Amino acid sequence: MNATELIEIIYALQQNERILREEKEKLQSLLDDKTIRLERSGSIAEAALDLNHIFEDAEAAAQQYLDSLTKTDERASRILADAEEKAAEIIAAAEGKAADVTADAERHAKETEDECRTMRDKAAHDIQQQIDAFTRSVKQMLEKHPQLDAYMRKESGL
Repeated sequence: MNATELIEIIYALQQNERILREEKEKLQSLLDDKTIRLERSGSIAEAALDLNHIFEDAEAAAQQYLDSLTKTDERASRILADAEEKAAEIIAAAEGKAADVTADAERHAKETEDECRTMRDKAAHDIQQQIDAFTRSVKQMLEKHPQLDAYMRKESGL
């Protein structure tokens, strides 16, 4: 449930509580009035009639309170069901999104690995070509300069 729905429920319950307090005060006033009448009443029949009205009023107030609680409970149940449905939809959407993101990440990782492997292989090939070119160049230079070749062999111990 979101905050607005919870606030609405709390507000409805507070309104019901206020109404019930007012009704209780009215009934208490009626009861006090009936009690005074009974004390003044000289006949048991009058007292029985007065009590009958008090019980009817109390029963009506109790029924009204129960009806109010039932309506509030039904509304809260509907709000809860709606919230659970929305939560399920959000979770399903998030799980779908997570699967898409995971698949994209895996695809991107594989592409990156492939690119790195290609770059490494190209770099190794380029290095080998440069070594081969350098070796050919050194051989050509040593062939043109036999004294340098002899000196290099002597210095390297070959």
